[in-house]
Amino acid sequence: MNINERLDTYVAARQDYDAKRRLASEAEEVRRRAEADLVNAMLDAGTKSIGRDDGSLFSLRKNFSFSLTEANMQQAREWLLESEGDDSPFVKEVVSKPALTELLKKKMEDGIDALELPAFLKVNTMPGISVRGWKQLGNIDDNQEAE
Repeated sequence: MNINERLDTYVAARQDYDAKRRLASEAEEVRRRAEADLVNAMLDAGTKSIGRDDGSLFSLRKNFSFSLTEANMQQAREWLLESEGDDSPFVKEVVSKPALTELLKKKMEDGIDALELPAFLKVNTMPGISVRGWKQLGNIDDNQEAE
């Protein structure tokens, strides 16, 4: 198989992948709407769970979420100090993965081999395909690297 045939094979596979991702996204939206409709119906009926003949049981659960962002981090820490007297049980120091990624890329651009970096980081590089103009061809995710 020559390189143009391989390119055609890649383009066909990528288009198939993109189409299936769109379908999966649409299916997820349908599932979410159906779940919201079922939750509302169960709440209206005062029902906490529904069993089916196949033995499966569908139960209401309480989802919990909140927003903790860089923008409100200081406010959260101040609130913890005020309400709990100490924020240390809630604060942890972590290495920034994006910053470490940039450092490792720079080291490798400067000539350090991946094998010279600490083994525990499991640094790996492999070639991939980046496509410019994918959207213009009626596809999605312009300049997305192949997965």
